[in-house]
Amino acid sequence: CSGGTSILVNLDSDTSPVDISWSIDPSLYPTITGINQLSGTTVIPAFTLSNSGSTPVDLIFSAEAVTTSAGSCPGSPVFYTITVNPAAEMDAVNNFVYCNGENTQEITFSTSITDGTTEYNWVIDTNIGLSPLTGTGPIPSFTAENITNEPIIATVTVDPVFSNVTDPTVECDGVQRTFTITINPSPQITNTE
Repeated sequence: CSGGTSILVNLDSDTSPVDISWSIDPSLYPTITGINQLSGTTVIPAFTLSNSGSTPVDLIFSAEAVTTSAGSCPGSPVFYTITVNPAAEMDAVNNFVYCNGENTQEITFSTSITDGTTEYNWVIDTNIGLSPLTGTGPIPSFTAENITNEPIIATVTVDPVFSNVTDPTVECDGVQRTFTITINPSPQITNTE
């Protein structure tokens, strides 16, 4: 995930004696930062990588072994891939205002990330007629409820989670979004006599 650290890769060869070298061209990956070593020998180090784009990026490391005996015979290159997923993100959501007893609309969430899947986990901090107060995906339509004499303002917190279609077991968190749902009370007339 963007902001995460890759694992260290040890390179070895069954052929002996050999010199092993690896390299990567960071200019091929303009949305990736954190490639702080461009080549090396027997170890591809761990990198803390960030993806500022909206799609997963596969970093390709090329490794090659060359015999050190007479003749210096090169082996076929071997490629190692590190996939850097973007952080989950979601578009802003406007605040909503309803009256007591009014049917709300379904609230859907969206993102600019086009590859993979983004799941939206939400929590509402105050009872406003919807049960349960947590869920995943869109917030369903419900009948707004406020039996008090004052508006109830509920804060909704949404956590987006991104997963790549090639490896859906890797889940990347993103920045929480919040918005409010206000439920106004039913107006009452009181007799002042």
